[in-house]
Amino acid sequence: MPDLSKTWSVKNSSGKDLIVLDAYADVTLPAEHFYGLSLKTLLYQISGVTQTQTIIPNGKTVEILLTEVHTDKDTKAGLDYLMIIAEARTLFPVKVVTLAMAGNPGSFAQTEVTESDAKIYTATETFKRTVESFPTSELGTGYADVLQLQDQTKTDAWFKTTTDFKNVTSESVVVVSSYYKVYPFGWLDYQDSKTYNFYEIDQKTGKPVAKFELNYTGTSPMNYDKALPDFTAEYDGTKLIYHNGMFVDSADNQTPKIMLAGSFRILGELTQRSSDDKMVSCFMGVVNGNKMFGISDKEPDPKDQDAGFYDLMQFDNFRDYCDVFAYVIGLAIGLEFLIVIGYKIKTAYKNWKNDIPSDQEKIETALTEIKNKIGQDMTTVLRRINELRPPVPANAPDALGAEIPQPDEIPSVQVRVAARNKRIAIEKERITLTELLNNQSLYLEKVAALNGNAVQPVADSLDLLATRLELPYEQLLPEIGQVSNILRQNTYTLQGIQQANVRKINDQNSQGLDAARDVALDYTTRAEEMADARENAEREQREAVEANLEEAGQNER
Repeated sequence: MPDLSKTWSVKNSSGKDLIVLDAYADVTLPAEHFYGLSLKTLLYQISGVTQTQTIIPNGKTVEILLTEVHTDKDTKAGLDYLMIIAEARTLFPVKVVTLAMAGNPGSFAQTEVTESDAKIYTATETFKRTVESFPTSELGTGYADVLQLQDQTKTDAWFKTTTDFKNVTSESVVVVSSYYKVYPFGWLDYQDSKTYNFYEIDQKTGKPVAKFELNYTGTSPMNYDKALPDFTAEYDGTKLIYHNGMFVDSADNQTPKIMLAGSFRILGELTQRSSDDKMVSCFMGVVNGNKMFGISDKEPDPKDQDAGFYDLMQFDNFRDYCDVFAYVIGLAIGLEFLIVIGYKIKTAYKNWKNDIPSDQEKIETALTEIKNKIGQDMTTVLRRINELRPPVPANAPDALGAEIPQPDEIPSVQVRVAARNKRIAIEKERITLTELLNNQSLYLEKVAALNGNAVQPVADSLDLLATRLELPYEQLLPEIGQVSNILRQNTYTLQGIQQANVRKINDQNSQGLDAARDVALDYTTRAEEMADARENAEREQREAVEANLEEAGQNER
């Protein structure tokens, strides 16, 4: 048994106050990774101070005494330390360090944490958000393509070819993904509180029906607890927990009554304003069987010229947008799932090549567990994403509201003015609807692009996993093909239905608009004709009265 006392020096030059998390498991190849492992906050002692400390202030160097050795539960062999050095308040990763136990050292070399280290994980989070916001971009499709190779070295090399993410690595993506799976700070934008307005996907009013309140109630340093006692999350008064990257009302229920999954989008897609180019967090959810969409944006008002996403929420655009958003969530989960599996496969290779022969059965068992987790995770993803998809509407909505009244006569000039205003309003509505229908087509194109350029490689990559393992390990993953087939089937079902439906909607809306415009024009024309006739009659009456008055005056003279 190795000595329990080992010292480790940490120098903080990161520009941030830090905390150290000891991430550990009791097996060689754990099912989870990084933040998903058991975590313990490490303490250090300052000379002359009785109380132990947890936060390492910027600019300070501390000596940490490691008093525990992690061992494999079966072989009792010592396992390496995996240390996550994180921001003190949010526990966001700044640096990940492995302290090797080979040779049973009495101490470990000093670790310096620099500003460059911190920038790697900040860039990684930006990459995650960018790929989710632009899944069909060159960056998004390139990332999906390289993941098909299931080769961490080639993936890291691909990052080097990008413009803004050269320092991102496969491992940093896995670290940030595991962080988002455990902590909801990203959905708070790292603030103390945030409110999301939720709308029914089948809504008619464009008004929010519920609020989702997120609050961070803790103080630094945060005490690590998987129950996350320092956060409160409430949806319309119902308390939620953060579990496996989603907000749910129960972690034990396979199909929660409330399930909210988040992702990132470009705000301009919602507001219909090209100037809104920032990335924002959004949610898709199922609440008691109703499909919901949430965003932290002001409540839309049709009277406000800067009406937020009011226009998007009209007609079928909102449904189509939400359908694309559901695909984006599924794609984001799928890509993160793939890179995590690739990371685990590499770890399995490393253990297989480095461990003693007696440990091969353990590696084989671990790979079998990976196989089982593939099936479980992908089944959960598919089921939940299918639950999030909005229903395809059976009929086109009424684009123009109530029918235009048909008065028998035009009693006044004021009515004529009202008729002209109505004609202008209908013409404006026609232009708005035309733009929305064009956007609807764009959303459908995005669905097709996600199927063709991104979701497909996810399924293909699953197929490749079985052939990437060396004999006899490739035979441990026979169900991968079945999982990928299910993924393909679920990603191809909706597009054809929606394309046929949107053509029907376009035809119906076009016919309805033409008919409404004809009615409006006829109404306005008749109003103008009747008003003109009335004016002519009044003019003739005035002229007759004037003529009579003139004749009467002449007679008096």
